[in-house]
Amino acid sequence: ARLDGEIAARKRERSELDPDSLAGGVDLGFEAQQSGKSPGKPWFSAGPIEVIAEAQSPFDHIHPQGKLGVRLGSGKPNDGLRYVFENGLRATTDKQMHFTIDFRSVDTHDKGAFRFYLGRGVVESLAVECSATSTEFAIRNGSKWEVIRQITPGTWYTMRLTIDPAAKSYSGIVGTRDDLTVFQAKQTGPNWDGVANCFICDGIGHVAGAACARDLDNIGLRETAFGAPDSGPVAPRTVKPDAQQRMATLDAEIKSLTERRQTSSTEFAYPVAYGVAEGSPTNSRVQLRGEPHRLGDEIPRRNLELLGGEFVPTGSGSGRLELANCIARHTNPL
Repeated sequence: ARLDGEIAARKRERSELDPDSLAGGVDLGFEAQQSGKSPGKPWFSAGPIEVIAEAQSPFDHIHPQGKLGVRLGSGKPNDGLRYVFENGLRATTDKQMHFTIDFRSVDTHDKGAFRFYLGRGVVESLAVECSATSTEFAIRNGSKWEVIRQITPGTWYTMRLTIDPAAKSYSGIVGTRDDLTVFQAKQTGPNWDGVANCFICDGIGHVAGAACARDLDNIGLRETAFGAPDSGPVAPRTVKPDAQQRMATLDAEIKSLTERRQTSSTEFAYPVAYGVAEGSPTNSRVQLRGEPHRLGDEIPRRNLELLGGEFVPTGSGSGRLELANCIARHTNPL
């Protein structure tokens, strides 16, 4: 755990120096993608989705003004877009988490809602969910959806969330430069474990049915607050010589620490030995999905099917004698 922490700290520092990393990750504005194609690494996508110039957000307070955004069509509920933050955030005393995204609905033909998910892994631990149809925007407050405002198809909106992991609450804004809606003291997912390292946009929103087509751009996740919608423009990042040298030093340290972690993972912390003990014969229960606390049916003691599958008689010992007799008998086809 100590080595993991040191590696993560150096990766975060390097990310802050890297000109290709902005607002918490690499290519969160889609500018490294190829126009006319589905998003590639570091993004994962499924269904009708394309990087196009028309999906470029007009907002420039988080990322420098670019030329590309991404359009998600109306596909299956699980179709969509996913990004895993290499330097995801973990609940830390006296620190908040800040998330942002620009979006717009493109048409009104499909009436279902799309969803923004933020949490740990692929919906392994939900921190925050937001949702929108072509005409309304909603957020999840604890276990309930709340419609926050109306939206207009074709109009770009920016959203900013501030999450307090200690209180398991969040607040935020959503709107245009001249029409911002503020919401406060909303509850995160009740079982959220304090990790935020994955963003997903799919078609599982607060209104059932096929989700409308939408454009996305300018995602961000970090521990420092993002600026207001009128605080831009953000200038492109450049690398100074001292920053370049520091990144090289960090690369070497990350490599060294990673090698140490790999070596330590193969070593025992203290001498160990395997042992067995005599006990009373007993039947076993199936462990569902291999989990000891999820027990299924009780299974009587018996030999393997390959060796005949005979049940071990009640009152016998370990069953080794019965197994030996089974293997050695003249009727055994083996």
